[in-house]
Amino acid sequence: MTVSTIDDHQWDQLCGAAPEAGFFHRPEWRAVQGAAMQRFGVLDKKGEVLAAFQLVRSERNGITLWSHPPFTQHCAFLADIRSNNTAKRNGDIKRLHSAVAEFLSGLDGVVTVGFPPEVVDMQPYIWAKCKVVPAYTYRIDLGVGMEAVRANYATETRNVIKKALTDGVEVLPATRTEVLPLIEATFDRKAKALDHAKVDRILSAWLGPASGFAFQTRYRERTVAVAFCGFDAHRAYYLLGGHDKTTGHAGAGALALDRCIREATERGIPQFDLE
Repeated sequence: MTVSTIDDHQWDQLCGAAPEAGFFHRPEWRAVQGAAMQRFGVLDKKGEVLAAFQLVRSERNGITLWSHPPFTQHCAFLADIRSNNTAKRNGDIKRLHSAVAEFLSGLDGVVTVGFPPEVVDMQPYIWAKCKVVPAYTYRIDLGVGMEAVRANYATETRNVIKKALTDGVEVLPATRTEVLPLIEATFDRKAKALDHAKVDRILSAWLGPASGFAFQTRYRERTVAVAFCGFDAHRAYYLLGGHDKTTGHAGAGALALDRCIREATERGIPQFDLE
C-alpha cells in the first residue's frame, strides 16, 4: 500500500459509496478550506483508493505544521473495507493505518492529526513511534426524546435555562449576519485568533435547511448568545457559538444550545455532538 495525494473526484467517489460518510466528508469543505487542504489516499497496487483522509499544511515562525483542517473534529479518515470476516477485516484496517502511520511519520515539520472517534485501534501509530493522545467529544443520544435529554442536564444548567425563560430571554432562528459578530466578539474577548473569512465561509456553506441551523437568544432587545450547528444523517455538530457575557444573561448561551438540541431532535437526527 502507498499513500499519495488524490483529487476531489476520487475523494467524492470514495465518500459517495460509504454510508458512514458524514458532515466532515462533504465536498463543500473544499470551498471552505481552499487550496491549503490536501486530500490523501491509501492506494493498493492497482491504484484503487482504499482509504482517504485530509490534512492542512501551514507555516508558523518558520516551522511547517500539518494538522486536520480547522473547524473540523478530525482528518475525516474513511476506509472502504469490504471483507465480512472479522479477523480479515481487522487485519485490513491495521494495514491501512500502518500505511498512514508510516506516511505521517515521514512528513516534514510538526504533525498533529485527529482521527474520527470510530478509529479506536491506534496500535499502528504507536508502533511507528507516534505520540498517541486521547481526545474527547461528547455525544447525546436523541432517540430518548427531548424531555429525557433535559433530565440529564446538570442541575445548574436546568436552573439557568429556567431563569432565562422566566426573565424573558427569547430564542429565535439566527442568520449568518447575526451569528458572525458574536462569534468574532467571543474570540476577541478570549484573545484567541480567528480566521474570520473561513468562519464566514462555513456559515455561508452550511447555514441552510438541508445542512445547518443556528439560534440566537435575545434579552432586552439585544442578541446576547448564538449557537450554530451543522448536521448529517448521523448527528448534529455544535460547531460555533458566541456569548456576550458583559451585557447579556447568564442563561442565554445554555438556552441557545438547548434550542439547537431540540431542533436536532425534531429533525429526527440520532445524536447531538458537542464537539
